[in-house]
Amino acid sequence: MTDDLQITQLLCSRLCHDLVGPVGAINNGIELIEDAPDMLEDSLSLLNNSAAQASRRLAFYRAAFGFGGGDGPGALKDVRGLSQDFVADSSVNLHWPDESVMTPLPKNGVKLLMNLILLGVGTLIRGGELTVQISEQENEAEMTIAAAGQGAKLKEDLHAALGLGFPVADLTAHTVQAQFAARLAQSVGGKIAVTETGTENGDEVTFTAACKNSL
Repeated sequence: MTDDLQITQLLCSRLCHDLVGPVGAINNGIELIEDAPDMLEDSLSLLNNSAAQASRRLAFYRAAFGFGGGDGPGALKDVRGLSQDFVADSSVNLHWPDESVMTPLPKNGVKLLMNLILLGVGTLIRGGELTVQISEQENEAEMTIAAAGQGAKLKEDLHAALGLGFPVADLTAHTVQAQFAARLAQSVGGKIAVTETGTENGDEVTFTAACKNSL
């Protein structure tokens, strides 16, 4: 129970860290309106952009970390839209073909996929291409998230936190999401594999996980 409580607290810290930027920008926009009325147009633009960014992040995080959510092809179509919105403000391009939203996944499988996408985005510090593929094989689905770009790399502490034996006491707000993803994978009968390659055209980090369609 203590471990679960610590993971919950660290996830909350992670979410607050990721949301403080756009929420703070909203506050700045309001202050700008008050202090410089002649810059109303710029202030409103800042407010609109920041509010939209905060809303997109909240929608993604609610589906990726929250208790609710659906399963099946309909859920994946929704998640694809949430993921596209999530990267809209970044230099990451999401590629998710239509055929990869037709594979049925259990609820925790959908959340696992979203957490792998979040890990993939985190490796693309200079931007790049994020490709999602899901294929059905007998009674399980295999999901592959490939992050390709210059300098793409999974940090060592995140790699370590993907291990189920990683001490919860050593987790931080930075690494807790990787541990959460590992536990989601375990809950659907799989585990996360990571491969990293480098070519003359850039670097690539690939996350692969299997998910049982029925447990």
